[in-house]
Amino acid sequence: MFKVFRSSAIESNYAVSTNPLFVSDPWTIYPAKHKVSKKNCSVFSFNKKNFESLMVRQGVLGKSNKSVFLEDCYKVLENYITNLSRFKHPNILTVLEPLEDHKSRMLFVTEYVTSDLTNFPKQDLDEIIISKGLLQISNGVKFLHQNAHMVHLNIQPSSIFVNESFDWKLSGFNFVKPDTVSEYYVDKPDSRMPSFLSLNLCFCSPELVMGHTLSYNADLFSLGCLIFYLFNSKTDLDTSTLLKYDGTSLSTYERSVTKMKTAISGQISVPGVQTMFRNIPNNYLDMFVRLISLYESSQDSIDLGNHLTIDELIESKIFNNDLIKILNVIDEFQTMTITEKIVFFRNLKKSINYFPKALLLNKFLPVLTDVLVPYFPDESRSKKTAAVQIGADDETLISLVLDNLLYLSKDLSQLSFNDKVFTNLQKLLKLDLASCKLSMIDHLRLIQDRLGLSTVESGRQSETFAAFLVQLFEQSVVLRPNQQQALLQMQEHALLNLSLFLQFQSYTTITHKLFPLICDIFAKTTSLKVKNLTIKSFILLIGDGSKVNSRTDDKFLDNYLIIDKLLPVIQKTSVKNFKNSQILTNMVSLYHHIFLKMSSTMKSMNLDRNGSSILDIIMEQVFFELWKLSKFVHSKRDLDEVLSIIRSVQEFLVEKSTEAVVKKEANSTALSTVTSNDELNDEDEFGDFDSAATFPSAQPPAVQAPAAFRPQETPRYTQPFPQQKQPELEPSRIVPLKKSNVISLTPKTASSSLGFGATSSQSGNNPIQRLNGNGSLQTAAPMNSLNAMLPSNSTTQQPQVIQPSGIDWSKASPSPTTSSFSPKITPMNSSFKKPVPGAPQGFTGGILQPTKRVSSPTPQLSTLHINQNANATNKPNANDTLFDSLI
Repeated sequence: MFKVFRSSAIESNYAVSTNPLFVSDPWTIYPAKHKVSKKNCSVFSFNKKNFESLMVRQGVLGKSNKSVFLEDCYKVLENYITNLSRFKHPNILTVLEPLEDHKSRMLFVTEYVTSDLTNFPKQDLDEIIISKGLLQISNGVKFLHQNAHMVHLNIQPSSIFVNESFDWKLSGFNFVKPDTVSEYYVDKPDSRMPSFLSLNLCFCSPELVMGHTLSYNADLFSLGCLIFYLFNSKTDLDTSTLLKYDGTSLSTYERSVTKMKTAISGQISVPGVQTMFRNIPNNYLDMFVRLISLYESSQDSIDLGNHLTIDELIESKIFNNDLIKILNVIDEFQTMTITEKIVFFRNLKKSINYFPKALLLNKFLPVLTDVLVPYFPDESRSKKTAAVQIGADDETLISLVLDNLLYLSKDLSQLSFNDKVFTNLQKLLKLDLASCKLSMIDHLRLIQDRLGLSTVESGRQSETFAAFLVQLFEQSVVLRPNQQQALLQMQEHALLNLSLFLQFQSYTTITHKLFPLICDIFAKTTSLKVKNLTIKSFILLIGDGSKVNSRTDDKFLDNYLIIDKLLPVIQKTSVKNFKNSQILTNMVSLYHHIFLKMSSTMKSMNLDRNGSSILDIIMEQVFFELWKLSKFVHSKRDLDEVLSIIRSVQEFLVEKSTEAVVKKEANSTALSTVTSNDELNDEDEFGDFDSAATFPSAQPPAVQAPAAFRPQETPRYTQPFPQQKQPELEPSRIVPLKKSNVISLTPKTASSSLGFGATSSQSGNNPIQRLNGNGSLQTAAPMNSLNAMLPSNSTTQQPQVIQPSGIDWSKASPSPTTSSFSPKITPMNSSFKKPVPGAPQGFTGGILQPTKRVSSPTPQLSTLHINQNANATNKPNANDTLFDSLI
């Protein structure tokens, strides 16, 4: 934006913009900035080449008069700058760098200005701004009249500049004359000539133009014409001037003077005269008429007999009101004491609403921010620099300035607020002043709106604001040095605005920083109001469990924090606090919200807290606590509400307990059904062996035992030779089974020491197992061992036939020593005498087959029974009879 020229001292020391800010004939004004001080300023530039070219095109400049004409023109401009540099007054434009006259241009530097009254936005011309500006110009004219003893003669809109604070600066000293000159002839204006070479007759007094009289009244009349222009330029520029001049003849000017005289004298018979001053405010009208009255001795003039001075204008009711006085104080603010500043800002809060927006932003805002700057630590200095000591009066002043600053912020744009206000708020927070923190908490919504932030927006600005909120909350609720008296008030304000603090915080920040601070306040505070606010804050942190919102639930406390942190804190509440009805009501509401939260999220939570479930916690720490609180209720209506909540909790507990019992019963029934189906599947799998023997094609394929469970050859046991297939015998040729004195036994169970395939090499009196010639399993026990095992008076016991359990070879696992499975021998059905096809020859006593499972809960296999006979004879006995019946 800025371009640096090195062809002159001004262009070497200042960075000058290439784009002009505005044009005030004949000067073009550029914004600039000093390279060292970084102070804004304005560079006035006059382009000689463009001016000479314009004069040549208009036929004014020729070869014969070029040097004389240009010399006169440039002399006027030099006098303008010289006179401007001579006068030093706050209401006169200040020259920073004198004139530099170059071959192609003329340059000089002034204080920073943004416009003149010709280019000033007409919508910003409020009555307060006009009054303040006129007062400043009047003070400048007063300085010329009473101190410099000069007459300005050129007071018009183009000779009055406005800076960024809306302060008006008097300029245009082209034709300034000392008051000792009593006669002055005004040159007849030529439209072809540049405007700066002659006076603007629309703002010149008739006594000066037509009477050639020079006096202070000429400047007063010009001020009257300026008032008319300021209040009429908003509507129509063609009628914005009191007097008219077409640039060719004075007749137009004279007619406008006559019209003005008629309006002043009250001759309203001429159409339009009565509305000529319609835009002038009533409080201006009297003074305005006096300013434009004529003071010449000719018979055509009107002599009202009351001469007006500049002091009378300044002391008139136009400038005698509270708003103008406030503006006057601001101009002298730097010279005031701290006590005077406190009084001023305290009164400013009452009147600030009456000032226009433009004036507040451009005039008041810079003054307010300048007051705060001295109290901020200088970041450019060393970190060892001690902080500024702030006394009680300083804190009061800072607080008042902050209140006014935040009030002005409502009309600021987002960018202006961020640059001019929010940065100062961050610095003020570091000062840790209680009054400032209270003011910032009360204006949190305004700060958020001015920053242009929403609750769901993310970004750097949002993160900065979130960090600012956390710091503000921590400093407001924690006891700070010398802030004991303001602590309760800060805690109240912070808790009342807790929802604003939570909006921009993450769940981690809420649970690790804000929530512990609130719990600490609840446990330590002695204020019932603060305790009530903390209970309401807990409710806000828990949320409404009956309304599920995925976008906001992630910031609410979960069940773990409620159970581990919140419930232990609130259960320690002293019983004395429940005498306060508000605390009691809020506590009941808190327990109700805890119940709603836990009941709505219990399905998605797997809690293992010392063996307690969510239902247990609801019953013990919510339901029972509500019952305890009910005894402190003294109103029937309140008691009904508490009991209603208790009933809802009870109904929930009953419902969930019933659901749990029903579910458990359903699981037990399902398990029984599975067991029953397994029994049916066993029966279907093994089928009926008798029918399988009758119909071989229906017999399922035999399941062979794993190799580890097959009988192995030992010294006492040899594998039987394969038997040749014998022809089937006719039923009439079947020989009955011969009774044997060898005891037939059921195989040992898995708990027995002798397993299937065991040999006689095993120690002890265990019977010897072997296969006889016909393939049946036999067990022979030594007589001496059997006699030792039986008591002397024992009788012969009947052998018992045990239905063995089913065999599933695919699931059997070998054992290195003994097998956990021993097949049982089941006698054949006595009604079927035909040998089983494929069975070994002579195996007519029974076949190895799995049997149906016993449906008893835990089948117990009987102890091995041995048919003992001391004489080992072949006499039939009861056992033989039972054996025959089975066959």
